[in-house]
Amino acid sequence: MSPDFKWILGFHHLMSITKNELVDDLYKILTSSIANTRFFSARSKGFKAELEYAAKMKSDGDDVLDAGQFIVSKKDSDENPENFIFYMTVSSDDKSKYDGLYDLISNLSEMRGMFFIEVGDVSEWNTRKITTKEGVTTNNIQVNIAGPKLSVFRYDCGQWISSGFDEIKEMLVKKSSERIAKNKENLLGYLPAYDLKELVNVYCNRFVLDVELGEYNKGMMDFDHIVIENGIYVAVETKEKDPIGKRDFPDDERQWHFGWDSRRIGWYMHLKMEIGLDTRYVIREINNQTDREFVKWKKIDMSRFRKCASWLAERAGGGGSGTISAPYNAFVNI
Repeated sequence: MSPDFKWILGFHHLMSITKNELVDDLYKILTSSIANTRFFSARSKGFKAELEYAAKMKSDGDDVLDAGQFIVSKKDSDENPENFIFYMTVSSDDKSKYDGLYDLISNLSEMRGMFFIEVGDVSEWNTRKITTKEGVTTNNIQVNIAGPKLSVFRYDCGQWISSGFDEIKEMLVKKSSERIAKNKENLLGYLPAYDLKELVNVYCNRFVLDVELGEYNKGMMDFDHIVIENGIYVAVETKEKDPIGKRDFPDDERQWHFGWDSRRIGWYMHLKMEIGLDTRYVIREINNQTDREFVKWKKIDMSRFRKCASWLAERAGGGGSGTISAPYNAFVNI
């Protein structure tokens, strides 16, 4: 256990935690729960675009909410093949700010429940044991990580009702077995540069998904941010990318494209058609995959993407899904 952990009367309460300690605990969660090295790398690097765009929106004075996850729950029966979902936000925000968003999401026909997991102050956290690997070996060991204080609320007919993780787990199916992934290279060294509050949000989201609900199967579609523009909610997905085609045609932007995961496009279009929630794709453009130096911010809304996309030329992608691309010049500068 880190020497900077402070204890109160033996109750294992955490008085304070440094950014480096929190990032180290996040690494322990990710490396033990994600077996695929490429997925682990993408997850580790993906926080940068989320945090950078959150900082940009904050500096621009945008009205922003923490985004949540749509999670596919178990079906009522084998005879009914329709999926049911629930929505979950993990945040230290005042939950009343989310009433309007939850009212909108409640209109989804397949929605089974909506939850808000409130993150308590770090001074109220304790510690939690998880299983990980010992160094480069395959030996399982128990280690202590920061355990957030989390209060679960269910949103029902405009009211917040005290709940708990047991209600969420009742809607999920347990994994047949739990495998502890081997340790991988720590790619989170850039995270301590960000504010502790931002790191707490990142950490608590992964803690809920990979620790509290780690024993359960979770088909999931998430956002990175929710922005409110003139009273309208817009979901935001952020990625850090260099343009497809830039390597072969470095001086001809007409040959460049950005791709979007096919599986996400279908879900985002469903949200647009059923409840009117639009999705914005924001790219933190970088110069290349090696140096990863920032170039500019680009964006495109789903309503424009679907008009510009190359629907007949799906590219191979990660996560068992292909990608649909749209021309570089279809994205506008932010």
